[in-house]
Amino acid sequence: MKVYFIKTKHGLSPRFDSDQESLDLINNGTVFMKGFKLLRKPEFHRLVFRFLNTVFKFQDQFDDFEKFRERVKWYSGSYSTQMIDEHVITTLDSWSFESMDDMEFKALFKRIKTACWEKFMPSDRGAANLLSDQLLEYD
Repeated sequence: MKVYFIKTKHGLSPRFDSDQESLDLINNGTVFMKGFKLLRKPEFHRLVFRFLNTVFKFQDQFDDFEKFRERVKWYSGSYSTQMIDEHVITTLDSWSFESMDDMEFKALFKRIKTACWEKFMPSDRGAANLLSDQLLEYD
């Protein structure tokens, strides 16, 4: 069972009605322990993807956004490797909302911005200046 809470000055409260309904299934007096995970702010998640969409519009290497995003993952170091039967297997990491907390995602965004500045700036000076102006809004 997943239950979302919001911290208030009075303590933790269920975030949604469905979370309260889940808690109501547990008998009063029942002792349970659960670790907490701080979730990312949805606004920040959307900001990162607006950033990526802005860069995508100016780059000329990819026609497909998903292919572009995969390359950004690669350039930003958002992958893991493992050895299987003497072969190196590389897997791109997930950027899903649940896969990392705010601090991890902020560090990732810094790497994303660096990768985009280094790898996807347009060669046309006017377009590069326009993109630069737009990307500075994300700092």
